[in-house]
Amino acid sequence: MITDSPVRAVLLFAVPVAIGSLFQSLYNTMDSIIIGRFLGARALAAVGSTAQITGFFLMISIALTTAFSVMTAQYFGARNNEMVRRTAVGCIYIVAAGSAVIGAAGAAFARPIMTMMQADALIIDDAVLYMRICVGLCFGQVAYNATASILRAIGDSRTPLYFLILSSILNVVLNITFVAVFGMGVAGVAIATVIAQVASAAACIWYTWKKYPIFHFTGQDLKPDWKLIWDTLKLGLSLSVQLFVTSLGDVVISARINSFGVVTVTAYTAVSQIMRFATMLFSSISNGFSVFAGQNFGAGLYDRVKSGFKKVAVISVLTAAAGAAVMLLFGTAFIRAFLSEADPHFAQVLVQARQYQIISGVCYPFLALVWMYNQTLRGMGEALVPMAAGITEIVFKLAGALVLSSVIGVTGLWLASPVGWIFGIIPGALYYHSGKWIQKKRIRQSA
Repeated sequence: MITDSPVRAVLLFAVPVAIGSLFQSLYNTMDSIIIGRFLGARALAAVGSTAQITGFFLMISIALTTAFSVMTAQYFGARNNEMVRRTAVGCIYIVAAGSAVIGAAGAAFARPIMTMMQADALIIDDAVLYMRICVGLCFGQVAYNATASILRAIGDSRTPLYFLILSSILNVVLNITFVAVFGMGVAGVAIATVIAQVASAAACIWYTWKKYPIFHFTGQDLKPDWKLIWDTLKLGLSLSVQLFVTSLGDVVISARINSFGVVTVTAYTAVSQIMRFATMLFSSISNGFSVFAGQNFGAGLYDRVKSGFKKVAVISVLTAAAGAAVMLLFGTAFIRAFLSEADPHFAQVLVQARQYQIISGVCYPFLALVWMYNQTLRGMGEALVPMAAGITEIVFKLAGALVLSSVIGVTGLWLASPVGWIFGIIPGALYYHSGKWIQKKRIRQSA
């Protein structure tokens, strides 16, 4: 990351991450396909209606572990192995505490939350059951994400990929077994997901300990460095605030989508799954550049960060345009994979989903720029500006969803995200191009 050409370094890092995202999306999509095919539109809508809130609980934990990933990348770039190890130990404590709190909250408040989100009476019981299992037993996914983020921070993006592939295969096999063979319904899908997550976490942790001596902790190493944990948490908490506001806005938007009925919820669920594939490569590129920026920032190579950003941002936007083209050309075929044509809602879902695909797809380049600016700044330890950008994005998305849907109906819901992306670019772009991130680092060094 600090010696190769920026494009080569980021792409070598990003491709395994993208492939990993592909497999992760595949097993999420397989959940939806199996539910839609074997259990019908109502069950698919039930799982889809929980997406924003389960994502909210997960993203809070990711926000905390992301801070450790940023610090790890910077210490690794500065060749400070002791601080890399101490940061990883802090991550262990955060994962343990975070999993317990998030799991308990998700299980306890599943029904009140889904009621607040106006979940349809036809789907609320399945939605609550799915949420209680997936969020209540989230420790596997949190542990995997934390371990994977630390490995990626030191430049190893391949190892998390290998274990994610195995997890994806296991998840598909268990899904088919629990749902199609044993008839366990939505609960079977949730249990299969949890088992696969725990397996991938255990394998990734074992390999990290075995492969990298830097993570061979002694008894003294396992003593928590509370100052380091708190300093890093300050970065994580700012991201948590952003994600809280973002997720809260998404919950409101999801409630608005739920209010349009099963057809709209099903269309939204299907397209959201497909969007994972269309956006994963440029998402992985921005994540890769976050590590690149963090390591080079830690090493004091500021010009390398700036020159790398120019080149990688162009590639990210072009990749987003390619994802949009795929969505526009093959979107209908993708949608048909989620539902049987015999389903009574099939024709209506197809019309709404196709409209959502077209509107969001043509705006992917804006989303690519949002991610590039925010991930670059976050990789260098800048927390407040990405937080402001995220809040700006969700405020405009929320306003768009509520106002536009009241005026033009379902189309307004689909326009909300692009509106948020466009305005979300502004804070990150203004701060990055001002060069203040370099000035702040020099002030800290001189102090």
